[in-house]
Amino acid sequence: MKIITKWCVVCCCVLAITCCYAGSYGDVAAPPIQHTYTLTLRQAIALALHRNLDVRSGYIQRISDKYQLAEAYWDFTPKYTLEGQTSYTQATAAGAKSRSMQYSLTPEVSLKTVYGTRYTITANNPYNYNTSLPYSYNPGWSFKVVQPLLRGFGREVAEAPLNQAIITEKTTRLTLKNTLISTVTQVITDFHQVMLDQRSLAIQEIAVKNDLATIKEFKEEIKAGKKAPASLNDVQTTFYQDKIAEVNQRNSLEQDKQNLLIVLGLSPFTHVNVTDPLNYRGEKIPSVHHSLEVAMHNNVQLQTDLLSLAADRISLLTSEDDARWQLDLTGTAAFGGGSGPGINSGFRSLYNGKNQSQSVMLNLNIPIDRVDLKAAIVESRSALAQQQIAVLQEKWQIQTNVMNFLRQLHTDLENIKLAILRRKYAYQSYQVTRKEIAVGRSSTFELTSKSLNLTDSAQAVVSAKITYLDNFANFDQELGITLQRWNLHVVL
Repeated sequence: MKIITKWCVVCCCVLAITCCYAGSYGDVAAPPIQHTYTLTLRQAIALALHRNLDVRSGYIQRISDKYQLAEAYWDFTPKYTLEGQTSYTQATAAGAKSRSMQYSLTPEVSLKTVYGTRYTITANNPYNYNTSLPYSYNPGWSFKVVQPLLRGFGREVAEAPLNQAIITEKTTRLTLKNTLISTVTQVITDFHQVMLDQRSLAIQEIAVKNDLATIKEFKEEIKAGKKAPASLNDVQTTFYQDKIAEVNQRNSLEQDKQNLLIVLGLSPFTHVNVTDPLNYRGEKIPSVHHSLEVAMHNNVQLQTDLLSLAADRISLLTSEDDARWQLDLTGTAAFGGGSGPGINSGFRSLYNGKNQSQSVMLNLNIPIDRVDLKAAIVESRSALAQQQIAVLQEKWQIQTNVMNFLRQLHTDLENIKLAILRRKYAYQSYQVTRKEIAVGRSSTFELTSKSLNLTDSAQAVVSAKITYLDNFANFDQELGITLQRWNLHVVL
């Protein structure tokens, strides 16, 4: 797979060399962590497409899939066989001994056309010797043509196996594409979750730092006799509440990093940090009409269902053809192939007209009361009708999902604006309360409440941005344009 971005290749190479493994995938001993690698979102995506185990397995499967299609095309190309045989016989009859030897080399060429016609050319080259006759060479060749007139007649029927193989090939390509899209989307989601954890942890650490500063101020005021000792209880309660949240957030960060390592295809012992500005998309959210048009052309599941529908139509065509009468026209021509020496031997026997034959034959086969063939037709028609319903249902589901995603994205943008305003006024309210409490116009409980509200509002801004980015990633996956969105040029 080629990622047409130089820094992506450099990132993959560096991490592939420096990531520490314990000798094999099965080892459990943890190697020492010597370095911490910092990844941006684009670098994480490029790395996952290079190392993710599902992606690697998908490309291995593609090797087998491509050969299956090559085999289907090979069915309509000339096929060559070469058969050789030699024998030696020694016998005694009525006291007389005899010996005989025979050598034979038989090449054959056959061809099946897209109209069902089958051609076969066979050349026999027997070379004989026995005690009663001298050496003799009796070559011969035959030409055979078989043309189906009913069952197996027509290009659609003859090419049905090839068309099925082409559909299977396209389906497997879509399967790999879906794996790549799902991997990229999962990287985005897991990466953003780590970013959210890091930002939340940083906000929580600031809250703890502010709590310690407030405790220090209160202790100085208590020491100076300006406040009662009991006023310190609310501040210390807030401090320990924020400290507990910090400890839990740090644990969540480490767990989510492990989830990110899995999708990146890295050892659990690799130590990574992530960094990204979390700038939510500046481009305009597309219209419903444009989004539906894109989804109908690119949604992976819909394209897979349409291919299955085409495959079911071919299966019905094949089932109906199997139930037809079989009427084959066969024509043969043979030259040479005599026995013994003289005019029946040598290459001249192929054209001197002494040994030749031509024939034309009609072969008729009528299936009578074949319940199995009728059942196959019924099953094929039923499968086709069910798949048509599945395609219609998938289209409706895509239309519903696209409209829901668009509504959600507009809601997310509004939530981001509201969260930013909330944080702004929460900060102003917290600062005002600190000034009021310094002159005795506010209570300690009100200050701690404003502090917690400020922390929550700061985390809400980060959460709102990440929610929007994650929903946009899922929206791209629904449209089937994730790879295009990130300018990822991959080989399927």
